[in-house]
Amino acid sequence: MPDDSYRRLEQRRDRKRRNRMITSGVLALVIAAAGGTGVVLAFRNAGTAPRPGGSPTGGSTAVPSPSATVVSPNPSAGLGASGVPVAGAIQYIDPDHGWFVSPNGQIMAQSGGASPVVLYSGPKKVTALQFVDADHGWALTADGLLRTSDGGAHWTFLNGPPAPLDTIQFVSNTAGVGISPTQPGTSGPGHLMRTADGGQTWTEVATPGLVESMCWVPGTNTGWAAAGASIYRTTDDGSTWQSTQVDVPGGEVQGATIRCTDERDAWSLVIEGVAAGTEYHGLFHTTDGATWRLVLQNGGLGQSSGVYDSKDPYPGQMVVTGPNGLAFVTWCPACGNSVALLRTSDGGKTWDSIQVASPDKGGQPIGVSFVDPDHGWILLTVRTDKGAAPAVAKVVGSTVTISSQTTVP
Repeated sequence: MPDDSYRRLEQRRDRKRRNRMITSGVLALVIAAAGGTGVVLAFRNAGTAPRPGGSPTGGSTAVPSPSATVVSPNPSAGLGASGVPVAGAIQYIDPDHGWFVSPNGQIMAQSGGASPVVLYSGPKKVTALQFVDADHGWALTADGLLRTSDGGAHWTFLNGPPAPLDTIQFVSNTAGVGISPTQPGTSGPGHLMRTADGGQTWTEVATPGLVESMCWVPGTNTGWAAAGASIYRTTDDGSTWQSTQVDVPGGEVQGATIRCTDERDAWSLVIEGVAAGTEYHGLFHTTDGATWRLVLQNGGLGQSSGVYDSKDPYPGQMVVTGPNGLAFVTWCPACGNSVALLRTSDGGKTWDSIQVASPDKGGQPIGVSFVDPDHGWILLTVRTDKGAAPAVAKVVGSTVTISSQTTVP
């Protein structure tokens, strides 16, 4: 890509981040006006002390949650066909138990059909979270990581790398990767980092260039990274990398997000640019780790023949749902902020489209989580008689439910 592509990408993301901050501020006021909840829910006994998370020199600070109502998920619950996800705004580990981030930076938790409650309320403001099982999880903040080893009853602040991370993905309770932006506080490209002690210390992983998105395959030596149209893959745990380019018709790539299922199955969402109320984008898929096929497009990518045409102008978030499976959220600000869910189970050859929020109830998608192809959750804003409010949409098969039981307090 041209030398100034990263600069333009950072400028675009800076604008989007400012817009998200404004939206979050408005939603926080909505929550405050409606009255918050002081109840705290933990997935493990709140009286259990957290495991030591800091170094002997005191590099971490324990942040215990207040006395909590104990609600334990199935202890054998796994992460389903979607595997271990990259950190995001929402994550469920089974159809009845999950966590998500409120607009004001709190960690919320939901069990079964109960209303969501506050799990962590500060002092750090959380931007994303990730769990590898019912006990071990991490939360991203602007100046470091939070870690829990008891399902959220207690949190420990980790100093982490010198430059705060923009995103993380842990593949076990000790091993993880993340991206440290070259300009702290931005969502721009950065260095790939690795930890082997649960996030306390980090070392840089050499890559062919700066990266803006990454994905690691648990239980293997395979990792993926993306930077614009460039895709990097390692099969020896980062010692060497193979580079490929996605062939984007119609223009220059300004951003990319990669998600992976296994050593050969991966997806890359590329952003071409923003113009006239549209963020032009295309979605690519590979089944051999090297050859990429365009499987979804919208107006700015040349309208290739035989490729699924996305009706919404803006891409949201995406998550793998299994081999050749993907759930992809889109939205249309100009259409009353309608939100849709696109799903494929055949590598993008065919897609199902489900309306999540209609124009009269529409908002903005914030995050998505699936535990299998038929069970998922979308964190979004919805329009109410009191204004915009955050909510969780539950997807079971082709049915989407947004009820008072899943509306964020």
